[in-house]
Amino acid sequence: MEKNENISRLKDEELFRRLFYQRHDSDIGLEKAAEALSLVYSFQLESENDFSEELKLLGKIVMLPPHEMYRFSKKLQERNLAQVRGIWMAILPHPIANRLACLALQNVPQSNVVKFINSNTEPRLLKSFSRRIGYLNDSKEAVELASLWLKADGVIDLLYKKGNVDLSISLLVNIAPIIPNEVITYLKQRAQLDATFLTRNNPNYISITRLLRSLAYEDGLFSQCFELLCSFALTEKKGKRTTLLEVYCVVCFSFIYQVHMQHWIGELNVLANLWSAKMKAKENLGMSYSVNH
Repeated sequence: MEKNENISRLKDEELFRRLFYQRHDSDIGLEKAAEALSLVYSFQLESENDFSEELKLLGKIVMLPPHEMYRFSKKLQERNLAQVRGIWMAILPHPIANRLACLALQNVPQSNVVKFINSNTEPRLLKSFSRRIGYLNDSKEAVELASLWLKADGVIDLLYKKGNVDLSISLLVNIAPIIPNEVITYLKQRAQLDATFLTRNNPNYISITRLLRSLAYEDGLFSQCFELLCSFALTEKKGKRTTLLEVYCVVCFSFIYQVHMQHWIGELNVLANLWSAKMKAKENLGMSYSVNH
């Protein structure tokens, strides 16, 4: 930027290009490499004897060979658009990386992304990719891709069926911010197929309950999240009502609705449903919820 220029007057696209090119000439290859590298939160630049498999895979998505990807990675580092820690590199700052990732998904056919990022992809890279996708709520392509992962025989479903349950839940948590309603639907469907899914017998119950607590902040999802959390709480053993799950069902939601008092009608409806339940366990849970208000 020139000395007399005001950054606040620059449009988003113009500002992005100024920060990215920094008075250098336009370079299509550099753009393509930066877009591919931004699809993941971090990547391995090189291995002991060669370019890393992660660098090779990301290059395939945008059809650039490994040596070009490596060269462009170094250029980005020189421009302070990439940081290195040990063997890992990441495109930074994140607002620029997010914008580049959105451009990548716009410029690359979805079929090509799916060809290289799927249930057979190395777990670390898959989680890194899903983490980036979870920040791209303004990207139509990212939302479509995340939705595709939740379909029957999608990435998450296939991993679950293969027994890679921990990985499937991690991916689910990462993409939840951009498709919250679909994630809730997925959890309900999974519970219909597995009676233990929404119980304390699920080894991933902590990850799922934390996810539900976060999704409860989304408009219109409080009641559904509350009911799903109650499924976990109702499987608690007697005498353990002061566990973490009760905190989620009572204290956390009390806090949420003290912040969002405009939704008090929804809160009363949830409480009424719990209060009218015939099961003693639900009555106890509803009483605990009432007392904490």
